[in-house]
Amino acid sequence: MSGAMPSIPLPYGYTIAQWMFFFFFYSFFGWVWECFYVSIQEKPPHFVNRGFMRGPFLPLYGCGGVMMMVVSAPFQHQLIWVFIAGFFGATILELVTGILMEALFKVRYWDYEGKFLNFHGYICFEASVAWGVMTVLMDVLMHPGMKKLIALIPEQVLGPMTNILFFLCAVDFGMSFKAAIDLRNVLVRMEKLAKELEKIPEKIASTAGTATAKAATIAKEAAADTLTVAKEVATTAAEAASLAKEKATEAAVTAKEKATEAAVTAREKATEAAVAAKEKATESAFGTREQLRYRIYWMKQASVQDFFMRNLMLGNPGMKSEQFKLQLEELKKAMNAQRLELKEKRRNRNKE
Repeated sequence: MSGAMPSIPLPYGYTIAQWMFFFFFYSFFGWVWECFYVSIQEKPPHFVNRGFMRGPFLPLYGCGGVMMMVVSAPFQHQLIWVFIAGFFGATILELVTGILMEALFKVRYWDYEGKFLNFHGYICFEASVAWGVMTVLMDVLMHPGMKKLIALIPEQVLGPMTNILFFLCAVDFGMSFKAAIDLRNVLVRMEKLAKELEKIPEKIASTAGTATAKAATIAKEAAADTLTVAKEVATTAAEAASLAKEKATEAAVTAKEKATEAAVTAREKATEAAVAAKEKATESAFGTREQLRYRIYWMKQASVQDFFMRNLMLGNPGMKSEQFKLQLEELKKAMNAQRLELKEKRRNRNKE
């Protein structure tokens, strides 16, 4: 095969451009298969643009296809060994990819929990068998035709074509990667705000306790004032004893009224202070709670409005997160609500 790129010797006689072509072809083939499989499982069935990227490519299948070519090459025409090579090779690739993606993005983009012989939901026996069967089918049915097709494409055409595809996929992957990081950050912030919301009742109770303590202090001061007044009454009564009986009685009555009035005023002040402090604390706490809820609401709205983040969630309906389970479910509900609202608007426009 002639051209500019074949000067670099590569395994199995393929050039860099040809390996890239295989990668993009199997990425596209995997996207078609996943879209079909996931779309028919949706209720009601509808098209799902499956995958991490927004374009029609699933890099995991591209890597898997190229890897299957490499691991099965030594066993060509030995279908059992081709199956075994694909079974283990693709399973290891899927396991490593799943672990790394969840560690980085805090979200699992596929989940085999509940499947027979699954390992933490990353891989399972059923999927591994499917990988082995696909490797056999690729080796027997698909790749022979691909080799004939790629031999017909001049290297001068294939090189620029794969370079353009590489550029488009790199941009798509970069935007999708950023969206996945943004989604992770949104989930982290939502969890932080949710924890702050949970602390609101504690803040109310704490502030109310402070107000009660303050009221008790005021009541204690009022009692001290009452005791002082009582001492004044006793002093006045003693002084009045040396006076005429009528003046003594009048002085005692006046002192008693003064003491009673002071005690009532002190109690009223204490009660008013406690109520005012509690109301202020409650109002402040509820205001903070509404602010937090408002921030969470707009955070969800911003997430579902973002093209790449929204399509990342739509393209992976089975996405899960052990760490941010509740927050991810809230985002999914907001996204589905928006999707149904847009669908209803389109239906109404069509009626008009």
